[in-house]
Amino acid sequence: MKLILAAVLSIAAAPAVAFAASQADLARIAMDERNDVAIRVAAVNHLKDQALLEQVALSPSKIWTVDYYQNGHPSPPRYTDDVKCGPGYWQCIVGQLREQDESVKRAAIARLTDQPLLMKIAMTADDNEVGYAVPYEAVNKLTDQAALANVALKAKSSYARNSAVRRVTDQAVLARVALNAKEEYPIRDGAIENLIDQAVLAQIAIDPLNNFNVRNEAEKKLTDETAIEKFALEDVPPQGTEGGYFRADDGPCGWWSRRDAIQKVANQEVLLRIAQDTEAEASFRTVAVASLEDSASLKLLAEDETLEINSPIRSIARLKLAITEPRMVARLGKIRASVTVEMITQPYVDNNKLTQSTMAGEIIEVSLVGPTETLVQQSWRTEFPQGVSSLEHRHLIEANLSIETTLARLFQLPAFTQEDLVELSASAMPEVRNAALASRKKPWIRSF
Repeated sequence: MKLILAAVLSIAAAPAVAFAASQADLARIAMDERNDVAIRVAAVNHLKDQALLEQVALSPSKIWTVDYYQNGHPSPPRYTDDVKCGPGYWQCIVGQLREQDESVKRAAIARLTDQPLLMKIAMTADDNEVGYAVPYEAVNKLTDQAALANVALKAKSSYARNSAVRRVTDQAVLARVALNAKEEYPIRDGAIENLIDQAVLAQIAIDPLNNFNVRNEAEKKLTDETAIEKFALEDVPPQGTEGGYFRADDGPCGWWSRRDAIQKVANQEVLLRIAQDTEAEASFRTVAVASLEDSASLKLLAEDETLEINSPIRSIARLKLAITEPRMVARLGKIRASVTVEMITQPYVDNNKLTQSTMAGEIIEVSLVGPTETLVQQSWRTEFPQGVSSLEHRHLIEANLSIETTLARLFQLPAFTQEDLVELSASAMPEVRNAALASRKKPWIRSF
């Protein structure tokens, strides 16, 4: 109904404003907030003077002050839809008034073609006076890269800078914005979006003083192996806060950023360093061993008695060694262990403070993949306690893996004969021996 009324008013108003004495009169009608919005838009649609259109676009309005209709300020104009908002809902009312003001200013910018005037609007518009759409729309009509670069670097409105930087192609300008620690991080993210300079991306990603969101965005675009390795090796203090365990932004670079970097590392020596780093978060070490393929490195982890026998790090290493047994390869061909590690969280009651906090765990999924198909899949999930002290669980609670069950499933494939199982029962690896023995004693497990 409101839209129909506005359309009728607009049609009725058009002839009247067309007879206005001058372009200046039309501008005054458009900027007078006491006028119905349909009349104001109709006035704008008859404006041709580019300078006056610029004045309309930049005309300040009190409705962009957040608390304008709070604390006893006079009621909004009559055309506000009070029924929709309900009496007293000033946030909704102000929101409607802002939409109406924006529709007038958008109409003005739509008729502007003068690039210097559009540049002036983009550079000087104040979000608290004209709203957010004005600088944004003005930037969208700019065509000159030099103008866009200037707006991205110097515009008063953060919306203008954000819109401009996403259209800038000059790598030097993008680098200046991305490296500016004083700039708001969404704008720095916008610069990183189009940044291809690996040296600059590495500088942003590795700098521990940068906002973790910015570092994360830079890390995602890193392709330089040296930079990725340096980032992956960066020390991240154990997670944990006074209020509980898990925060994605704990540590100087953020948990997710470093995890992503580790997943990109191909250098086996670097992966081994991370996997053996007893000061590192356990989840980082697990992600590292998930990508590790070097048999000598896997053997070091498999025989590391400082690790629990069912810990993910040791279990994954031992599974990767187990599937290289000659009898398995003879029957199934080369087998590859594909490992994914997913972070999960769960609320818990802090027994010390009687408050609810959050602890982190993991889901580890292993797929044994043959030359042509996936042979076996199995997953393990952290078993969370119901009530603990916040001091007990500042670190990730690891899942307990049992690779014997994975191997037992593998041995139930039709490719394995009883003779194979007898030979595998004599394996030097206890997990292989136990799985083979269990399969020999329980042939019905083939329906596992």
